[in-house]
Amino acid sequence: MGLQRPPFSRALLAERSDTFGEFDAQLALFRRGDSVQVVAAYDLTTDTALVGPAAHTALVLQRDERETPLISQSTEKRGWYSLTMDSTPRLLSLETWNPDKKRGGRTRRGIWLAPRAPSSVSVSDVLLFDATSNPGTDLASILPAALGSLTVSGTNKLGLYWETYGIARQDSALPVSLTLSHVTSGLRKFVESIGLGKQSTPMSIAWRETPALGGIATRSVVLDLSLIPRGRYKLKLEMIPRAGPPVTSTRVIDIH
Repeated sequence: MGLQRPPFSRALLAERSDTFGEFDAQLALFRRGDSVQVVAAYDLTTDTALVGPAAHTALVLQRDERETPLISQSTEKRGWYSLTMDSTPRLLSLETWNPDKKRGGRTRRGIWLAPRAPSSVSVSDVLLFDATSNPGTDLASILPAALGSLTVSGTNKLGLYWETYGIARQDSALPVSLTLSHVTSGLRKFVESIGLGKQSTPMSIAWRETPALGGIATRSVVLDLSLIPRGRYKLKLEMIPRAGPPVTSTRVIDIH
């Protein structure tokens, strides 16, 4: 699948591969009928190799080399993009380039949204946001506070936003749980299995959701990370509809 680069990144073709690094960002997909709203949040301010007055970023979505790409560009050092596409699989490229430093970064992945079966429940990605000063409850108000990374500060209040689709009347008291489990290395797992290390206990909260029926049910919650040990965690959102298997959405986050 080919990708047509935005104008500012043509210079990248002449640069050596060692001028590129990973572009840390947060990506999330949300259903919009038969379409997909793609959200990409980024933050260059913590990356001294990329940040600078001349830095550019761009979000590019393209199906193949014959399709005119969807492109959104910015010179902001921290921000977010939101583009809506149909459900056809596409290549997503989030790129940044600083001509003064001759350094750039990118993250690429294929994106699509599987069809939702009739009368089934599905859930979006979980979008992380800074809830310290923005306790928003809808996507439009939360986007300006979306985190540009899955590495989060343990001193901040972490906001989580997601959407649920296909809620029926019989699911009006939908069991929901959020679990934060410490991700351990292979060596750590072995030490714990032979009783030489203390096993970490997952942190979990559960409730019954009573969203408005029909359309899109939105939800945001806030987690206080100040008492959680630093490390890597798996965040798992799970819902159990009355009919059909559980539906889940997961993120791996680093708390520092």
